[in-house]
Amino acid sequence: MLVQQAYGWWSGLSLRKPSWLANYYDALNNRIRNLRDPSQAHDAATKNYVDNSIDGSNAHADDLFKKTLRFPDYVETMSGVPGRRDSLQGFNNIGKPVPIFSFTETADLSLKLSDTDGLQYIGQCPDINTLRSTEFSSVNQQIFVVEHTTGTGQGGGIFYCHSLTNDDGLIDDNGFQIINNYGQVIRRKDRSRMSAEMFGAIGGQDVMPVLENIRKASITFNRAVCYFPPPANGINYLHSGGFVVDVTQGYGLCIVCESTDEIDVPFDHTGNNIAFTFKRDNAAESTAFYKQSGITGALIRGRNSDNTAAGNDGFAVRVSDIIKAKVNVFANGYTNTSGAAISLYNDTGYTEKSRIKATIRGCCNGVLIHRNAAEGATSTNSFMGTHLDIEYQAGVPGKANKGISVGNIDGTTTSNTFDVSLYASEISLKYWAEAGAITNGIYVGRKAIVPESTTADLISDGYGFSTSDTDTTTIAATNLIRVENGGIFRAKCTDQSMQTGLSHRLNQLQRLRNSIFFIPG
Repeated sequence: MLVQQAYGWWSGLSLRKPSWLANYYDALNNRIRNLRDPSQAHDAATKNYVDNSIDGSNAHADDLFKKTLRFPDYVETMSGVPGRRDSLQGFNNIGKPVPIFSFTETADLSLKLSDTDGLQYIGQCPDINTLRSTEFSSVNQQIFVVEHTTGTGQGGGIFYCHSLTNDDGLIDDNGFQIINNYGQVIRRKDRSRMSAEMFGAIGGQDVMPVLENIRKASITFNRAVCYFPPPANGINYLHSGGFVVDVTQGYGLCIVCESTDEIDVPFDHTGNNIAFTFKRDNAAESTAFYKQSGITGALIRGRNSDNTAAGNDGFAVRVSDIIKAKVNVFANGYTNTSGAAISLYNDTGYTEKSRIKATIRGCCNGVLIHRNAAEGATSTNSFMGTHLDIEYQAGVPGKANKGISVGNIDGTTTSNTFDVSLYASEISLKYWAEAGAITNGIYVGRKAIVPESTTADLISDGYGFSTSDTDTTTIAATNLIRVENGGIFRAKCTDQSMQTGLSHRLNQLQRLRNSIFFIPG
């Protein structure tokens, strides 16, 4: 065979390269005969060699197919040994291979359970009480709970076995974590959002146990926000009061009531105590003052003990010794002159940068700013940076009514020059003076000061103001601002008050003389 370059007329008979630079030979579409079967990796292959190889592969494939379960279409890979051990093979409603285990009573049931809608065949636990009596066989075993409390239709979800024993002494909170009757730790699977119905909040029933369990869960799972939906049955929540969020150990809690523009979430407070307290205990030793807490979107009604009428001697909300608490509520019914809708209280340290927005009606004191004056108390006088946005309509007849009261009204004092200092703060007060009530928009008492660093934007109106423009001797019972017993008020004020809409008006001179500002001589 000629494979070299040839010259002359016979050069077309040789197997040759197409050019001097080519690294291959061109057979010009001619067959090459008598080629030996390949023995090296890069040898040319004969047809006989290829045909024999294909026949061998086909024969091997035929042998494999004889041992294979074949399908006319694509089927997913079956489970590995751990997933199919001790089982039969079945296929669900979309043809996916699924194992059928012997402990399933029938293959039909096993197949239905594996269907895409197989959840309909899974049993459901009716409520949390039933969950408590259910024994789990393995960690991570799951169960679906229909509702927290029978008949409520809310608070259910998927729970799983966290541990078969409670060796760590984990706490039952009746919502996120359950310790069942067998000492097993059962947890709610989805804990991304903490909401009161998950803990059994029901309208018309006392929410104090619910709040205490919410607080347990907030600490266990480090959840700083809990949502309170409106009561599903349309009945106000009852609240016996006394709920405390103590941030000393570094766990804050904000209660966010899911109110709308038209309605707040209602609580009937029946205990003569403090409904909601947010505080830092032992401020001198704790640095957790920055753990923000508070409550928003709530309607808190001060009620008597049997919830038949308005009238409560306690407080709706107290903020004590923490920074930047947030309160946004509607409060009414706190009719004792020693109580208030909202209390800002320095007990062991300072309460600063509070954000208070409130509509307050029918309360002797709207916002009370005061301190612990007991001998040896570590409280300071600082309420720096407080922001008050208050709408106040008192209307408790025969009693002193104060929209914002600065200073201790119980007569207690310390040896300090000032016991209460509301400085570097902002006040916005919309104030209606009811006729027949002794009312003050802002009251500054003994050893209290509202200095020049504070601003006040005031809008007042009401039939309780005196309208005489000639009487300059009578001490008006109703004042927009009243200072007594050595208190000091020097805030920069903007007064936008008018008597528009009534049958008479107050001119500015008259308001300055007998209504706006009163300081006993």
